[in-house]
Amino acid sequence: AMTEQYCENNIGKTENVTCPNGCKNGTCVAVAAAGKLIFSTSQPESNKLMNGTQTLGYVSLSATGENIKMDSLKFTFFVESGQYGTTTLSNLYLEDEMENIVAGPVNLTVFPNTLTAIFLPSSFALNDQSSSAKKLALKGIITGVTTGSAVGVLINPAKDVVGTGMQSGQKIYPSYVTDKLFIISTLAF
Repeated sequence: AMTEQYCENNIGKTENVTCPNGCKNGTCVAVAAAGKLIFSTSQPESNKLMNGTQTLGYVSLSATGENIKMDSLKFTFFVESGQYGTTTLSNLYLEDEMENIVAGPVNLTVFPNTLTAIFLPSSFALNDQSSSAKKLALKGIITGVTTGSAVGVLINPAKDVVGTGMQSGQKIYPSYVTDKLFIISTLAF
């Protein structure tokens, strides 16, 4: 709060003013408008499931209006084991185009009827001034692949991708709500 002084009919008056965002240099701080988080996905170059480290899909992120610190990205997995074994996923991570790990590794967490991996990138920020999106590869180690094995990866950008505006301080989600699905299988399709 601050006290504002003014004149009315040649009489000095004061008024207490509450500034919900604080005050600076004698004026209330304005609420910064939240930026926008732009999100897209793309399939891996190969949708052929194999044992070993494999790219499961790509996400691209960019910011407009302000810099955005990424808080979390959540992926839901569906694993179908093949005829002769149990297919497993482990050591999941997000890697940038320079092959730096920006989040992870994490292992799958079992929620009712689904497997999820939640990435909490500790120092990953999107710059509003950047002219291009940051492309991240979702990678993991796959074992037990036999004929008929498949892995599905689902992300709902409107609730699974969360950032914080570095100027506004507001939570920011991508604006559309369409689920995105990657499928990788031992079967051709």
